Amino acid sequence: IALDAGGDVHITYLHDTGGYNLKYARKSTAGWVIEDVDGGSAEPGTWNSLALDAAGNPHVSYQDGVPSGPTHGDLMYARRVSGVWTIDRVDTGTNSYTSLALDSGGNPRISYHNDESPYSLKFASKTGGSWTIETVDLPGDTGWFTSLALGPAGEPQISYYYASAGDLRYAARSSGVWVKQTVDGAAGDVGRWTSLALDSAGRPRISYYDVTTGGLRFATDDASTRAATSQLQRVMMEDPPALFLAWSERSRAISRRVQVPASPGRDPFQTLWRWRIENDQRRQYACGQCGRGRR
Repeated sequence: IALDAGGDVHITYLHDTGGYNLKYARKSTAGWVIEDVDGGSAEPGTWNSLALDAAGNPHVSYQDGVPSGPTHGDLMYARRVSGVWTIDRVDTGTNSYTSLALDSGGNPRISYHNDESPYSLKFASKTGGSWTIETVDLPGDTGWFTSLALGPAGEPQISYYYASAGDLRYAARSSGVWVKQTVDGAAGDVGRWTSLALDSAGRPRISYYDVTTGGLRFATDDASTRAATSQLQRVMMEDPPALFLAWSERSRAISRRVQVPASPGRDPFQTLWRWRIENDQRRQYACGQCGRGRR
């Protein structure tokens, strides 16, 4: 779903009437208008992702058919201009989990998972009339549930699931180089169904599903996270009992310098990016679970 500048709703979806096809619907004051985008024999339309350009024209990325079909799940891209849909075949093979964004010039950028060995995270971009395909992350079965956002200068950022380890990962490209990191590598299975958004400064915010606990989780990267890392280093040197309590309880421990979020059964150091600075008073800490404290 996407909203245009006038607040009208636009939706792309997979329509199943004994055979799949990709459809597009938009609502205005006159009501709903529904169009066929791609109704080929390959049953296209799975893993579709919609974006609108500055003029309100819809652009869609999607998979062309089921993996057993004649086009074996090729990555497709369609756009509608002046009422006419044009379609590009972007990448062949079995490709899924597409996520589409447009840069300031309306050029499409797509993140997606290649479902064939070596099972990689890929990124496609079109400038002018040519598509460029990049492999972002491999090896291992990585790149599920991709979510793409573009920074202030158009630089791509992707959140995704690393299936081989059950981790949430994040990749960002700067000056042509992709930098990847594990955001949540906690024991268990985390990171499915990721959704990425950027704040006004281009910093990532990610929501995702924790299969192990059945919970919704949220991760952020901001100045307080970097401050927390710096404070952690100071606490390690100056106030080690506070860190010992955090580790030994594996739940909720509070230092007047560092607040460790509750995460029962998990090492709190695996959730370092969620630690928050309360203040900088020294040698004051408490164990929230057991009621012990020391000043």
